[in-house]
Amino acid sequence: MAAEPDPAAAAAPPTNPKPPKPKPPTAAAPPPAKQQPFPPTQAVKLQIRDPNPRPTRPKSAAHKKRLEPKRSCCTCCCCMTWIVVTVLILSVAAAAACGVFWIMYRPQRPRFTVASLRLGALNLTGNLDADAAGRLFTSGNLTVSAKNPNSKITAFYDAVAMSAFSRSNVVIASSTFRPFTSPPGSSTVMRFAFRSSKTLDLDSAKGLRSDLKGRSVVGTRVELETKMGVKFGKWKTTKIGIKVTCGGVRVRVPNKVSAAAAKVAAKAAGAAITDDGKCEVDLSIKIWGFTF
Repeated sequence: MAAEPDPAAAAAPPTNPKPPKPKPPTAAAPPPAKQQPFPPTQAVKLQIRDPNPRPTRPKSAAHKKRLEPKRSCCTCCCCMTWIVVTVLILSVAAAAACGVFWIMYRPQRPRFTVASLRLGALNLTGNLDADAAGRLFTSGNLTVSAKNPNSKITAFYDAVAMSAFSRSNVVIASSTFRPFTSPPGSSTVMRFAFRSSKTLDLDSAKGLRSDLKGRSVVGTRVELETKMGVKFGKWKTTKIGIKVTCGGVRVRVPNKVSAAAAKVAAKAAGAAITDDGKCEVDLSIKIWGFTF
C-alpha cells in the first residue's frame, strides 16, 4: 500500500525557497519642468531724493479735482450775479440822487450874448486882387455878457480866452479876460480889448482878401474857451471845460486910416450886428481820458 503523505510535511515551507521575482521597474518620474525666466525688466533710473522733499498731497486730492470745475462755475456765477446787482443798485441810487438834485436846484446852463464888437482897424497889406502873403493889423474891443440863470447855484470861471474868426476861418482878433465868479441870477460883462499885427500865409491872406473885397460889413464867429465849476450849498464841483460859440456876428469894416486916427476910428465904428444875439454853450467832460 502506498504511504499517505504527511500533512505537516506538506504544510511546512520548503527549506530552499525560490527568490521572489523582481518587480518590474516603475516608470521613472518626469524631470521637473523648467521654470520660465522672468521677462527682462527695463532699466530703472536712479533718482536722488530731495533733501527737502515737498509735502505730498492728501489722498483726497483726486476727489477734490473732480469737484473743482463745478465749484469754479458756481463761484463765477455768484460773482457775476453780485456784480450785476451792485451795478443796478448804484445806477438806481445815482438816478435817484440826480432826480433829487434836479428837483431842488433846477440847474441851467449859463447864457452868453455878444453885446458889441467894434473894429478900430482891420488892414491887410498888399493888393486885394493879388495872390500873395500879407500882414494883418487889427485893433478894437469886444463885449460879451455872461448870465447865470440859476437861483441857487453859483458859477465860477477860470480865465476866458477869446478868438474872433472871419468867414474863411482866419483869426482876426484874440484876447483874454480875468477869472470871475457869477452869483445866482447875476450877469457879468466881459470886455476884451485886442490889438495885434501878424503875418498871414498865402492861403489865409487869400481867404481874408476874398472876405474883405467890396464889403463894408464882414461876418465873424466869436469863440470863448474856459473852465467852469459850480457851487450849491456846501458842495463845490470840480471845473469842467466849456466852449462858447457865437455865430452870425457881423461887424462894419473901418476905412483905411493912419495910425494917429486909429482911436477916432474905433469910436466911430459901429457896433456888432448879430442875427440872434445868442451863443451856444458846449460842455467838455473828460472821463478816463475820453472827452464828451
